[in-house]
Amino acid sequence: MNARLIAAVKRRETLQARSAALRDEFAVAAGEVRSSLSLVDRVARAVSALRARPVLVVAVAVAVLIVVPRRLARAAMRGSLLALSVMRLTRSLHSRRPPPADA
Repeated sequence: MNARLIAAVKRRETLQARSAALRDEFAVAAGEVRSSLSLVDRVARAVSALRARPVLVVAVAVAVLIVVPRRLARAAMRGSLLALSVMRLTRSLHSRRPPPADA
Protein backbone atom coordinates (compact mmCIF):
# COMPACT_ATOMS: atom_id res chain seq x y z
CA MET A 1 0.00 0.00 0.00
CA ASN A 2 0.96 3.54 -0.51
CA ALA A 3 2.44 5.33 2.53
CA ARG A 4 0.13 8.30 2.02
CA LEU A 5 -2.90 6.01 1.99
CA ILE A 6 -1.77 4.27 5.18
CA ALA A 7 -1.28 7.65 6.89
CA ALA A 8 -4.71 8.80 5.71
CA VAL A 9 -6.37 5.63 7.06
CA LYS A 10 -4.61 6.03 10.43
CA ARG A 11 -5.62 9.67 10.57
CA ARG A 12 -9.20 8.72 9.78
CA GLU A 13 -9.23 6.11 12.57
CA THR A 14 -7.75 8.61 15.01
CA LEU A 15 -10.35 11.21 14.06
CA GLN A 16 -13.17 8.68 14.40
CA ALA A 17 -11.98 7.67 17.88
CA ARG A 18 -11.67 11.31 18.90
CA SER A 19 -15.11 12.05 17.50
CA ALA A 20 -16.63 9.16 19.49
CA ALA A 21 -14.96 10.42 22.69
CA LEU A 22 -16.26 13.94 22.07
CA ARG A 23 -19.77 12.60 21.43
CA ASP A 24 -19.67 10.76 24.75
CA GLU A 25 -18.51 13.89 26.59
CA PHE A 26 -21.21 15.92 24.88
CA ALA A 27 -23.87 13.37 25.83
CA VAL A 28 -22.87 13.60 29.50
CA ALA A 29 -22.86 17.41 29.42
CA ALA A 30 -26.18 17.50 27.57
CA GLY A 31 -27.72 15.21 30.20
CA GLU A 32 -26.68 17.60 32.96
CA VAL A 33 -28.02 20.60 31.09
CA ARG A 34 -31.20 18.74 30.16
CA SER A 35 -32.02 18.07 33.81
CA SER A 36 -31.44 21.73 34.64
CA LEU A 37 -33.54 22.91 31.75
CA SER A 38 -36.42 20.60 32.58
CA LEU A 39 -37.30 22.88 35.50
CA VAL A 40 -37.25 25.88 33.17
CA ASP A 41 -39.55 24.02 30.77
CA ARG A 42 -42.01 23.19 33.56
CA VAL A 43 -42.10 26.81 34.73
CA ALA A 44 -42.60 28.02 31.16
CA ARG A 45 -45.50 25.58 30.70
CA ALA A 46 -47.07 26.71 33.97
CA VAL A 47 -46.78 30.37 32.97
CA SER A 48 -48.33 29.71 29.58
CA ALA A 49 -51.13 27.73 31.24
CA LEU A 50 -51.81 30.64 33.58
CA ARG A 51 -51.77 33.09 30.69
CA ALA A 52 -54.38 30.97 28.95
CA ARG A 53 -56.69 31.23 32.00
CA PRO A 54 -56.66 34.83 33.25
CA VAL A 55 -60.07 34.46 34.90
CA LEU A 56 -58.75 31.63 37.05
CA VAL A 57 -55.73 33.71 38.07
CA VAL A 58 -57.96 36.61 39.10
CA ALA A 59 -60.30 34.28 41.01
CA VAL A 60 -57.38 32.77 42.96
CA ALA A 61 -55.96 36.23 43.70
CA VAL A 62 -59.32 37.44 45.00
CA ALA A 63 -59.71 34.31 47.12
CA VAL A 64 -56.27 34.84 48.62
CA LEU A 65 -57.03 38.47 49.35
CA ILE A 66 -60.26 37.47 51.09
CA VAL A 67 -59.01 34.46 53.05
CA VAL A 68 -55.56 35.59 54.14
CA PRO A 69 -56.58 38.86 55.85
CA ARG A 70 -59.25 37.00 57.83
CA ARG A 71 -56.71 34.50 59.06
CA LEU A 72 -54.25 37.24 59.84
CA ALA A 73 -56.91 39.16 61.75
CA ARG A 74 -57.80 36.04 63.74
CA ALA A 75 -54.16 35.35 64.50
CA ALA A 76 -53.58 38.97 65.54
CA MET A 77 -56.63 38.87 67.78
CA ARG A 78 -55.52 35.64 69.43
CA GLY A 79 -52.00 36.98 69.80
CA SER A 80 -53.20 40.20 71.42
CA LEU A 81 -55.47 38.26 73.79
CA LEU A 82 -52.56 36.01 74.70
CA ALA A 83 -50.30 39.01 75.26
CA LEU A 84 -52.90 40.69 77.50
CA SER A 85 -53.34 37.50 79.49
CA VAL A 86 -49.60 37.12 79.99
CA MET A 87 -49.28 40.77 81.06
CA ARG A 88 -52.11 40.41 83.58
CA LEU A 89 -50.61 37.21 84.95
CA THR A 90 -47.17 38.76 85.40
CA ARG A 91 -48.68 41.84 87.09
CA SER A 92 -50.63 39.69 89.52
CA LEU A 93 -47.56 37.56 90.27
CA HIS A 94 -45.47 40.69 90.93
CA SER A 95 -48.13 42.15 93.24
CA ARG A 96 -48.27 38.94 95.30
CA ARG A 97 -44.54 38.83 96.00
CA PRO A 98 -43.71 39.33 99.63
CA PRO A 99 -41.85 42.53 100.38
CA PRO A 100 -38.08 42.14 100.65
CA ALA A 101 -36.90 41.38 104.17
CA ASP A 102 -34.99 44.20 105.84
CA ALA A 103 -31.69 42.90 107.04
